[in-house]
Amino acid sequence: MRTLLLAVVCMVTSASNAQATYTLQQAVETACASNADLSVKRLNAMAAKEQKKELYTKYFPDISASATYFERNAGIGEGSLWMRTLFTLVSGDEDYDASGLDLMHRGVLAGVRAIQPIYTGGRLTSANRMAAIGEDAAGEMVALQQDKVKEEVEKYFWQLVQLYEAERSLLTIDSLVSQARHDAKVAFKAGVVTVTDTMQVDIYSSKLRSTHLQVANGKQLCKEYLAYLLGVQQVDSVVCGDIYTIPQPDSYRVDPSAAVMDRHESRLLQMQLDAAKWKRKFTMGSMLPTVGAMFSLNYHYLFAYNDHGIFHSAFDTHKTGWLAVANVSVPITAWWGGKHSLRRADLNIQKAQIERDDKRRLMEVQISMKWSTLNERYEQIDVARQQLRQATQNQKQQAVAYRSGAITMTDRLQADALYEQSRSNYIDACVKYRLAIAEYMHATGR
Repeated sequence: MRTLLLAVVCMVTSASNAQATYTLQQAVETACASNADLSVKRLNAMAAKEQKKELYTKYFPDISASATYFERNAGIGEGSLWMRTLFTLVSGDEDYDASGLDLMHRGVLAGVRAIQPIYTGGRLTSANRMAAIGEDAAGEMVALQQDKVKEEVEKYFWQLVQLYEAERSLLTIDSLVSQARHDAKVAFKAGVVTVTDTMQVDIYSSKLRSTHLQVANGKQLCKEYLAYLLGVQQVDSVVCGDIYTIPQPDSYRVDPSAAVMDRHESRLLQMQLDAAKWKRKFTMGSMLPTVGAMFSLNYHYLFAYNDHGIFHSAFDTHKTGWLAVANVSVPITAWWGGKHSLRRADLNIQKAQIERDDKRRLMEVQISMKWSTLNERYEQIDVARQQLRQATQNQKQQAVAYRSGAITMTDRLQADALYEQSRSNYIDACVKYRLAIAEYMHATGR
């Protein structure tokens, strides 16, 4: 019996744990961890970081090593007069038999080479600085995409909260309609009203059922899209605090000009301008002299063969050697077209600066507009609250008046409908204010 009880408890616990319920913070964190576009931006940032590291290695020497072994089917100058003369001189023996001589029949060549750029006209430095800007820009793109994901999640999260509140509101209206149906039946039995009053209540109840279906369908669609944003199989419900406790707008206000500098878009525009300046320096570097150095260490071991055995050839007196080279390259004709490249780079800098200043000014205007919207939404809450208070009082008065026979069922149902609409407007105003807060926070880079 105890084992069965434990099994039932485990099943109930597993079922409750299977419910996918999210707070706003959990929804945002889940979406940021699994969003496909955000994952791609993170990979781009990692690639930009690796590119920066790759370009930094260009400051170091380029070292390469090689080794070669060769073997020929016939030597060079086999049995020739000049070979016999050469080896007669080398050996000091005029009777030296060089008829079977086979020079360079086999051999080994090896070497190590190091090339070090000393001065590249500033191109190497410019390339590394542009790579650093690219890495920072990729990081800003990740943060910008993350803000977009958060904003999208917040939008549908609050829409789902609004639908939950609308559903609760409809349940309240259902209880009012049930009370109206009960009052109509009592009045009909007393002979005060006709059956028409009951029919009016039924018609109004049918409209409410249609609204229930619309809310339920909206909830399902909102859950499905929210699950897609979060990268999960399903979202069963969301939870949040009291949406009717409204903070003051002044607690969120910041200076627009200062807030612009905190936005990712603003920093990206500045990086675009900095990259254009470094690109000009890179272009200038292609027209300046370059200085480099090379050092190589070589080894060779060549064989000559004759009928008497294997011995070193005359070229093997020094088997190792080194070579040091300093190189200065001065581009001469590069200035012909280079001056036009510099002018084009200057124009690109001017374009980037104009675009930065213009977009920053536009962002200031957007922040001011978001602030105005935030205050407007806050004031609408107060208006909706007063309307709801009046509609609630009117609904109660009309219900009492109907029971006393002072008004018709039509008047009472109109009061109920007005209460329903006022309650819906109040919920809508509170949710819109929450969304306005989120939009203002995003617009100010927070």
